[in-house]
Amino acid sequence: MKRVPLTNPHSDRALHVGGVVIPAGDTRMVDANAVPPKLQTKSAPAPAPAPEVDPMAELSKKKIDDIVAELPHLDDDQLTALLAIEQAAEKPRKRVLEPITELQLERAKGGDGTDPGSDAGEGTGVGEIGGGGAED
Repeated sequence: MKRVPLTNPHSDRALHVGGVVIPAGDTRMVDANAVPPKLQTKSAPAPAPAPEVDPMAELSKKKIDDIVAELPHLDDDQLTALLAIEQAAEKPRKRVLEPITELQLERAKGGDGTDPGSDAGEGTGVGEIGGGGAED
Protein backbone atom coordinates (compact mmCIF):
# COMPACT_ATOMS: atom_id res chain seq x y z
CA MET A 1 0.00 0.00 0.00
CA LYS A 2 1.61 3.22 -1.19
CA ARG A 3 1.11 6.23 1.04
CA VAL A 4 1.23 9.80 -0.20
CA PRO A 5 1.12 13.18 1.54
CA LEU A 6 -2.24 14.94 1.26
CA THR A 7 -2.88 18.50 2.37
CA ASN A 8 -6.37 19.56 3.43
CA PRO A 9 -7.18 22.56 1.21
CA HIS A 10 -10.05 23.69 3.45
CA SER A 11 -9.42 26.37 6.04
CA ASP A 12 -12.53 25.74 8.13
CA ARG A 13 -13.15 21.97 8.31
CA ALA A 14 -11.41 18.64 8.66
CA LEU A 15 -11.09 16.28 5.70
CA HIS A 16 -11.69 12.51 6.04
CA VAL A 17 -9.72 10.36 3.58
CA GLY A 18 -9.24 6.60 3.87
CA GLY A 19 -9.87 6.51 7.62
CA VAL A 20 -7.51 9.44 8.28
CA VAL A 21 -8.69 12.77 9.63
CA ILE A 22 -6.74 15.70 8.17
CA PRO A 23 -7.27 18.95 10.13
CA ALA A 24 -7.87 22.13 8.11
CA GLY A 25 -4.68 23.30 6.36
CA ASP A 26 -2.69 20.29 7.64
CA THR A 27 -0.96 17.44 5.80
CA ARG A 28 -1.12 13.71 6.57
CA MET A 29 0.08 10.53 4.88
CA VAL A 30 -2.84 8.60 3.37
CA ASP A 31 -3.33 5.54 1.17
CA ALA A 32 -2.78 6.67 -2.45
CA ASN A 33 -5.83 4.70 -3.60
CA ALA A 34 -8.11 6.56 -1.14
CA VAL A 35 -7.28 10.06 -2.40
CA PRO A 36 -10.30 11.53 -4.25
CA PRO A 37 -9.56 12.46 -7.89
CA LYS A 38 -10.30 16.15 -7.30
CA LEU A 39 -7.55 16.25 -4.62
CA GLN A 40 -4.94 14.16 -6.43
CA THR A 41 -3.52 17.19 -8.22
CA LYS A 42 -3.23 19.12 -4.97
CA SER A 43 -0.47 16.84 -3.67
CA ALA A 44 3.02 17.84 -4.63
CA PRO A 45 4.59 15.38 -7.06
CA ALA A 46 7.77 13.66 -6.05
CA PRO A 47 10.77 15.63 -7.26
CA ALA A 48 12.50 14.16 -10.26
CA PRO A 49 15.97 12.82 -9.56
CA ALA A 50 18.69 15.25 -10.48
CA PRO A 51 20.38 14.33 -13.74
CA GLU A 52 23.92 13.07 -13.38
CA VAL A 53 26.45 15.69 -14.39
CA ASP A 54 29.60 14.60 -16.21
CA PRO A 55 32.40 16.75 -14.79
CA MET A 56 34.49 16.39 -17.96
CA ALA A 57 31.56 17.53 -20.13
CA GLU A 58 31.15 20.53 -17.85
CA LEU A 59 34.88 21.28 -18.01
CA SER A 60 34.81 21.09 -21.81
CA LYS A 61 32.28 23.95 -21.88
CA LYS A 62 34.73 26.35 -20.22
CA LYS A 63 37.18 28.74 -21.86
CA ILE A 64 40.41 27.30 -23.23
CA ASP A 65 42.64 28.93 -20.59
CA ASP A 66 40.42 27.59 -17.79
CA ILE A 67 40.53 24.06 -19.23
CA VAL A 68 44.31 24.09 -19.69
CA ALA A 69 44.77 25.33 -16.11
CA GLU A 70 42.78 22.30 -14.80
CA LEU A 71 44.65 19.66 -16.82
CA PRO A 72 47.44 18.93 -14.27
CA HIS A 73 44.76 18.17 -11.65
CA LEU A 74 43.04 15.49 -13.76
CA ASP A 75 43.85 11.79 -13.63
CA ASP A 76 44.59 9.73 -16.75
CA ASP A 77 40.99 8.55 -17.21
CA GLN A 78 39.68 12.09 -16.93
CA LEU A 79 42.23 13.31 -19.49
CA THR A 80 41.16 10.55 -21.88
CA ALA A 81 37.49 11.44 -21.41
CA LEU A 82 38.14 15.14 -21.94
CA LEU A 83 40.21 14.40 -25.05
CA ALA A 84 37.38 12.27 -26.49
CA ILE A 85 34.81 14.99 -25.78
CA GLU A 86 36.96 17.65 -27.42
CA GLN A 87 37.71 15.46 -30.46
CA ALA A 88 34.00 14.73 -30.92
CA ALA A 89 33.10 18.43 -30.80
CA GLU A 90 31.83 20.14 -33.92
CA LYS A 91 34.92 22.36 -33.86
CA PRO A 92 37.69 20.68 -31.83
CA ARG A 93 40.00 23.26 -30.26
CA LYS A 94 43.65 22.69 -31.08
CA ARG A 95 44.70 24.76 -28.05
CA VAL A 96 42.91 22.20 -25.83
CA LEU A 97 43.85 19.02 -27.71
CA GLU A 98 47.60 19.73 -27.78
CA PRO A 99 48.10 20.29 -24.02
CA ILE A 100 46.05 17.16 -23.21
CA THR A 101 48.14 15.06 -25.60
CA GLU A 102 51.40 16.55 -24.31
CA LEU A 103 50.44 15.82 -20.71
CA GLN A 104 49.45 12.25 -21.58
CA LEU A 105 52.80 11.71 -23.32
CA GLU A 106 54.70 13.21 -20.39
CA ARG A 107 52.88 10.94 -17.95
CA ALA A 108 53.49 7.91 -20.17
CA LYS A 109 57.22 8.67 -20.06
CA GLY A 110 57.18 8.66 -16.29
CA GLY A 111 56.17 12.22 -15.49
CA ASP A 112 59.70 13.63 -15.58
CA GLY A 113 60.20 13.46 -19.33
CA THR A 114 62.25 10.26 -19.31
CA ASP A 115 61.21 6.95 -20.76
CA PRO A 116 60.51 4.53 -17.87
CA GLY A 117 62.12 1.69 -19.86
CA SER A 118 65.41 3.49 -20.46
CA ASP A 119 68.49 3.40 -18.25
CA ALA A 120 69.08 7.15 -18.54
CA GLY A 121 70.47 8.54 -15.32
CA GLU A 122 70.96 5.11 -13.72
CA GLY A 123 74.73 4.69 -13.57
CA THR A 124 77.11 4.35 -16.45
CA GLY A 125 75.84 1.04 -17.75
CA VAL A 126 79.44 -0.21 -18.06
CA GLY A 127 80.36 -3.32 -16.14
CA GLU A 128 77.33 -3.16 -13.83
CA ILE A 129 76.27 -6.77 -14.22
CA GLY A 130 79.31 -8.43 -12.67
CA GLY A 131 80.43 -5.32 -10.90
CA GLY A 132 83.95 -5.98 -12.14
CA GLY A 133 83.93 -4.04 -15.38
CA ALA A 134 87.11 -4.87 -17.37
CA GLU A 135 88.40 -7.28 -14.73
CA ASP A 136 85.89 -10.02 -15.67
